[in-house]
Amino acid sequence: MKEIDRRLAAADGSAGVDADDVLADCYGSADFREGVAAFVARRAPRWSGS
Repeated sequence: MKEIDRRLAAADGSAGVDADDVLADCYGSADFREGVAAFVARRAPRWSGS
């Protein structure tokens, strides 16, 4: 989210800020999948940093 905020600030209100790569990195990560799996299983997540 901080990276998206930086891009929005750098764009200075102009249209066309692309953040698809940031979202893909976040939601495609192993830690995201682990967080969802841990939530569903009602257990503490085991983060790997990837």
